[in-house]
Amino acid sequence: MPLIYITGIAGSGKSSVRKELLRRGYEAHGTDEDGIAAFYYNETGEIVDSPVDAPPRTREWHEHHTWKISRQAVEALAERAKHKGIFLCGTASDDSVVWNLFSQVFALTLNEATLKHRLAFRTNNSFGKAAHELESMLEWQKNATDDYEKFGVIIIDATQSLATVVDEILDKVINFSQVGQDSLKAYVRTIKHLIEKNEHFDAIVAAGDSGQLTARITEEVYKALGKPVPLTLTAPIYRHADEAETILFDNTSLAPQFVSWKNKPLDNILFVDDEIGVGNAVRGMLDLLLELAPNIQALTIVAEDGGFDCPVEIRGVKTTFISTQKRIPHVFNAISYSVPWEFKEPLNKVLADEPGLNDKQIMCTLLGLPTKEFHDGHPEFNERLIERAEARLPELKDMQQRYEKYFQNQIGEYVKMDSKTTLTAPEGILQITHVETQTVKEGVLADLYTFDNDTTKDLAVVHVAKGHKTPLQRILKGAKTIEGYMSGVGSLTVTTQDGSQKRYAFAENTDSNPSVETEVHIGELMQWSADTDLTFYEICEPPYEDGRFEDLA
Repeated sequence: MPLIYITGIAGSGKSSVRKELLRRGYEAHGTDEDGIAAFYYNETGEIVDSPVDAPPRTREWHEHHTWKISRQAVEALAERAKHKGIFLCGTASDDSVVWNLFSQVFALTLNEATLKHRLAFRTNNSFGKAAHELESMLEWQKNATDDYEKFGVIIIDATQSLATVVDEILDKVINFSQVGQDSLKAYVRTIKHLIEKNEHFDAIVAAGDSGQLTARITEEVYKALGKPVPLTLTAPIYRHADEAETILFDNTSLAPQFVSWKNKPLDNILFVDDEIGVGNAVRGMLDLLLELAPNIQALTIVAEDGGFDCPVEIRGVKTTFISTQKRIPHVFNAISYSVPWEFKEPLNKVLADEPGLNDKQIMCTLLGLPTKEFHDGHPEFNERLIERAEARLPELKDMQQRYEKYFQNQIGEYVKMDSKTTLTAPEGILQITHVETQTVKEGVLADLYTFDNDTTKDLAVVHVAKGHKTPLQRILKGAKTIEGYMSGVGSLTVTTQDGSQKRYAFAENTDSNPSVETEVHIGELMQWSADTDLTFYEICEPPYEDGRFEDLA
């Protein structure tokens, strides 16, 4: 379950959001209200009382005092958030040191005019009324906004009504564990289908920490299918050479670290990553590889699609891109969220002083994989994190062994998931061919197929995780939309244009199920709900295209 941080400048509405969340029945805490943050005297590190009125908080007073957050208090909330969703509203000058404890971070932002108005008229807090405090706050917000975008913080326009702000936050709260499982499942099944097509690759290549993980997952898929694993080449590729991210890093400078790769027969390579956006990681990897093995002819990229516009060639190498699924907005490196909390929590604690510790590094450490660091002017893979964790966590070896077993079983289960070549329907057994796997929404995964001998329709086999629902959809067009039950326990609700509802309940191993197929007509609403893991199929005639359905919720 998530621990959600809602931050922002003083006057942005954090306290009001906390009260509204409480009113709606959520557990919500405040850094101010619950004593989770306080002013510290810089010279002694002691907590001090903040002057209630603005005048005593002079510019000189602020130079000697800092508003800081208690990691111990946030860790206690994170522990409880394993079992329920919890919100923390507030801010602190050092809150980045606890960001790794949050599932998501939201930032409330507003323009200067609105901020000045709110501060002038608020009565519950005098902070920001003094000119020097307002000046520092405006400067802080300017710098913080850049950091928010850099680190994937979700920006919320706080000039909207309170109800709208809270609605928007709740709409974007994500079950990261489920997202991680969905991402891993989609990745495994995409790699599986690629291997099953008898594609031959001379090497699996990958860049950075996320590449280390996806390369390892790819190896496990080969093993689970009983196929020989190709050569695996990973490198600590850096995308940019400057903080402004305007200059690409010269990754050919890494060549001395990888002389063993020189002149390898790498005609056809598979580049894997958890996601791809602009594509600078793959370009950096190709720069390095071409420096060592200049005869690469073909490149296949497999990753979540973060907006990648795949060219015909990259660095003169013929390129094909296969998307595992669309990347969810504001969610990065989703595969690493698949690590269960029981494995993640101990490492979060013993590595709490690691700046910017993230889920990729946690997953790498659990799998015994080195992580990327910048050293002596060059990026390198090293085992510093593993060594630090070993020194502080005596049971790390045992935990790694348990996670390794869990990891392999998890991938094995996803590999075993039915790869259909036929569909049994009322009209008989139909031959089908898999096209791709997509995540529809959290907890809903769709395998898309074509019919081998019929181009007038297409097929989606949809897997809905226990406790989840498909989007509530209205049929807008299409000659025929067929919904068919396959397995699991759940229901399909269809609402006709006159508002009447029909609920079809399904249960495994029973003769009481309704007809296997149900046709839903234009103008009607439909939604599947899963009491256990549920699978159904959907046939669209003519084949699905954007605009066929309207998602209502």
